[in-house]
Amino acid sequence: MPVKLDESFDVRTDGSDDRFELRGELDMATVRHFLDAVQPAIESARDVTLDLSRLTFMDSTGISGLFEVGRHAAACGTAVIVRTPSPPVLRVLEIVRADRFAGIRIEIPPSAA
Repeated sequence: MPVKLDESFDVRTDGSDDRFELRGELDMATVRHFLDAVQPAIESARDVTLDLSRLTFMDSTGISGLFEVGRHAAACGTAVIVRTPSPPVLRVLEIVRADRFAGIRIEIPPSAA
């Protein structure tokens, strides 16, 4: 069962990893809440999955937040798995080469590639 953190985030835990479903925008207004929600999960030494299929916008602050959680995950020996980014968010991730961020693994279904 998901836990609703606010209008932008849901969290699902299945025992092996924590799954965050992000909606709307990851930007200056929401990135602090994102970091506050995700970093404790990383510190629990479990992989974190970010479902970005309903994220419609990510600005440079959101990218910086993603980079920060990736670095934090790498330092903790875990990974942040970015799953199914929406088309506009996927384009941003491709432009900044997010697949090269430490601690970040991007998973795109074959139909979306």
